[in-house]
Amino acid sequence: MNLILTKEYWLLFLVQGISILAIIFFTVAIMRYFLFRKKITKRLQKYTEKIYQEYKTIQQEKNKTYTIINNLLTGVILFNSKQEITLINPTGANMLNIKPQQIIHKKRWQLFNFPRLHTLIDLISHHHWNNFFNIELLVEQNFYFSVSLKKIKIDKESNGFLVIIEDITRQKNIEKIKSDFISLSAHQLRTPLSAMKWSLYLLQKERISPAEKKEITEQLYLTNERMINLINDFLEIAKIEEGKILSHFSVVNIKNLIKFIIDIYQENVKRKELKIDFK
Repeated sequence: MNLILTKEYWLLFLVQGISILAIIFFTVAIMRYFLFRKKITKRLQKYTEKIYQEYKTIQQEKNKTYTIINNLLTGVILFNSKQEITLINPTGANMLNIKPQQIIHKKRWQLFNFPRLHTLIDLISHHHWNNFFNIELLVEQNFYFSVSLKKIKIDKESNGFLVIIEDITRQKNIEKIKSDFISLSAHQLRTPLSAMKWSLYLLQKERISPAEKKEITEQLYLTNERMINLINDFLEIAKIEEGKILSHFSVVNIKNLIKFIIDIYQENVKRKELKIDFK
């Protein structure tokens, strides 16, 4: 009887020992699980914060980029591989005389009602170019664009087009004014030089009265003054290039002005045996 009780006791003790070990193992496993979970949670939280900060930085840079693009004084237009506009800044919209919502993601045939834009798309479609080119484009009468096109990679399979447009109408008008001014001034400069040459020729003659010499000298003086004024006009070209065309208004005696002009051409008139009467 004692032997049987002893075996049962040891059997019970063994079962209890195994149970205690199982409880200890299970407790340790749970603790390790929670510690591991806490560690993983901290890591995930750290990575999440890092990703959020990177996302926030990207958004800030994106906002900066959009702010810069929207405030550029040149037009910026982005086309995808299907020649659909995916981005246009306010300056570009104003230059093309359109509203962005009218053209974003529209097909080419839907843009025929916008002449300036259609001219630009035709340029992209039919001009033979590789990666970049720049051209001056007449989009309407007396309305010029400087257009720069650059192929860009949108993704691994498709290319897009970045278009930079600048309104150069004012520069073109200034160039025309400058060219016309130089042409007119050169023509006007030839006339007083011819008059001075003729006056000097007359002064070299021996048979010339003092009265005639005085008259010729006065004509030379007036012609010289006119040449000085013309040279001063040439100096105004720099102001024309800068767009600072200054006008000076004053009251003049029209009779004296006409007489002054007649006197300038008097020697040429005499040489050609003509006569001018002014009353």
